[in-house]
Formats: sequence, structure tokens, C-alpha cells
Amino acid sequence: MRNVSQPSTLAMHLTAQGVFLFCILGCVYSNSLSGRSLGNGTEDIDQIVGGSQANPGEFPFMAALRYNGAFFCGGTLIAPSFILTAAHCLVNVPASSTSSLQVTLNTLAAGGGAGAEVRTIRRFVLHPSYNTVTKQNDIAIMALNAPVNNVAPVPLPFFSDAGTSYEGQSTVIAGWGTTSSGGSLSSTLLKASVSVLENRICRKQYRRTSILGLVISSAFYPGEMMCAAAAGKDTCQGDSGGPLLHAGFQVGITSFGRGCADPNYAGVYTRVTNYLGWIADTQRKI
Repeated sequence: MRNVSQPSTLAMHLTAQGVFLFCILGCVYSNSLSGRSLGNGTEDIDQIVGGSQANPGEFPFMAALRYNGAFFCGGTLIAPSFILTAAHCLVNVPASSTSSLQVTLNTLAAGGGAGAEVRTIRRFVLHPSYNTVTKQNDIAIMALNAPVNNVAPVPLPFFSDAGTSYEGQSTVIAGWGTTSSGGSLSSTLLKASVSVLENRICRKQYRRTSILGLVISSAFYPGEMMCAAAAGKDTCQGDSGGPLLHAGFQVGITSFGRGCADPNYAGVYTRVTNYLGWIADTQRKI
């Protein structure tokens, strides 16, 4: 995953056999299990690698997520009162701590500035089938305490786009994440262009690996995920929850990757077209 400073969920999956496995997981698969959850963990954060500075007003719907004042993930405004982000960004946030969550919109600076819109969170909902190990269904919605009426939400694909693979299409990523694996966060919103890869390539890159029956690396599920890459460009730590945009529509949510801009591993994104029904239904009920 590609969020910042959230507590690792790894310990939750260790059994009584776990000391040996913990050593293996920590030493060998730390990159593939990057993506922190809030708290005191040590998972990776994503930031745009190989990007350039976004232009004023280019991504007003981009949301900088903060917990107790500290930036940890990205998100997008999809309606005046709703933010779309990754489930792994919020999985360790207690439901009783929503008052500690804050989003900043309409800004290039991660810390906000003139014209920025700041809101607290009324409630958030993770996809009920989110899997912390395989990263399946890595999607969540946050309800704002008050609507943002002066910022245009990012458009989502149409239901008729559900069968679109986007393979070979040029897309745009954006975020405040680190510009190299393990590097520092960017104070300014960055963007980069990447191409959606064929599902067969993504599946080959992210083959399932397990030890003693415990899944420790993510498989790629083409119905729920898509991957994208370009030479020297990628999302990185801190970019989790941010968008993958095609022709101005958000088709993906930054989810996870192994390293940042590693030529052998593309960035993986939640496939938004697979969740249009869930998004619409959740907005009605939340």
C-alpha cells in the first residue's frame, strides 16, 4: 500500500507460528506489503516518482487526508459531501476517531493555503470485503461534515464503462507522496503520466506467494485491480487513496506496489468501474 505513517496490519495476521514468519515477511516482503494504516506502524508511503508540479486549478478535487494533523493519504472529492480513498488508509482508524480526521481540498500545497477548503469527517465506510492481505476491494468512502460546493468533483466512469480494461491507455497519477522509495514527502502536488498495462503482465508481476499456507504477497485480481507504469514514474509512499485518471475520469485508486518505479513491478490501482454500484449505494446510506 502507499499511505503514510499508519500502523502495520502485519501483526494481525501472524499466528502462534509467527516469529519465524515475521522475520521472513519483514525482511523479504516489506515492499509488497507497503501501505500503512494510521497509528504507530511502519508501512510504506506513496508519493509521485518522476513527476512534475501540478498546475493551479488542475486537480482541485484532490484531497490531502490528515489524522491528528499529520498527512497520511490522498483521496478525491467525488460529490460535494463525499471523498473516495483506499480502504487500507482507514482500516486502523477507530470509528470513534472520525473527529481526528480532516481533508484539505483545492490546494497544491499539502498543508493548504489561500483558497483551500478544509473539512472534518462525519463518518467513513470501508468496503465490507476489503482484504488486508490480498488488498482486494481496497476502496472506502468518507462523508464530510459539511459539503464543498465551490469545488468540482472528479467525474467517475459511467456504468457502461464497466467492461473497459483501459489497457494501453495513457493515464495520470497525482499526489503528495514521496518522490523515491523511503524518501521525503512532497510539499507540492505532483503529477505524472503512466500507461495501463495488460492484465496478463500485472498478474505475472504479482504472483501469489505463501509460506506454510499464509499469503504474504499480493496476487493481482484483474476484475478488481489494474496496474500502470512508465519508465521512472510511479506512485509511491503517501500517494495511497489518490486517483488514476483517464481522460479526466477517475478510473483507479492508488492501492499498492512493490518499491517505487521498479521496472519489474507496476503500481496497482483499485479498478473503480468494478465498484460504481457500491459507491452509489454507500453514498445513499452513509
